[in-house]
Amino acid sequence: MTWRVLIAHAEGEESAAERLAEPLIARLDDSDSDVWHAAAGALGQIGDMRAVEPLIARLDDENNGKRLVAAEVLGSIGDTRAVEPLIARLDDPDSDVRREAMGGLSQTCKDEMDRMLLTKDLDGVAPFLDPQEEIAEEWVRQAAEGMDVLTDEVRRRYEALSQQFPLKLAWRPRAAGSKGSSESK
Repeated sequence: MTWRVLIAHAEGEESAAERLAEPLIARLDDSDSDVWHAAAGALGQIGDMRAVEPLIARLDDENNGKRLVAAEVLGSIGDTRAVEPLIARLDDPDSDVRREAMGGLSQTCKDEMDRMLLTKDLDGVAPFLDPQEEIAEEWVRQAAEGMDVLTDEVRRRYEALSQQFPLKLAWRPRAAGSKGSSESK
């Protein structure tokens, strides 16, 4: 029986889903990557909060695939304990992991427009922006046009988002030790 079949049987039955979570969490230590990925995906579908801490631990795994899936699943579970560990992954050496961490963090945004601004397609779902890439004025103009809002509104929202997440905004100087430079544009 596959994990998907087990989940289908457990849907709607909270106690069955709870019973299923423990063996799935145990499979997060499995050396077989197919088993690990299936277990992590199933935990994301179940949304069991007991999976959060073991998944957070996987964010530091040497395997890029495990970090990527852990970030994705943590985002789908939506527990606030994952916010700081996901923010730390925004500096991951792997751009796919950074994007998935951004995706997980986008789920913490209460406003749909903010979630949309964190995606490349402005639709609120993957692919997500790479937080290591600068958000340029041209992108702000395109986003404003695509979302039918004022450019200043998009810029303001990115500025607010940069207070939550370490986004690189082209129109804001980066502090080099201290905030002494004046803003441009």
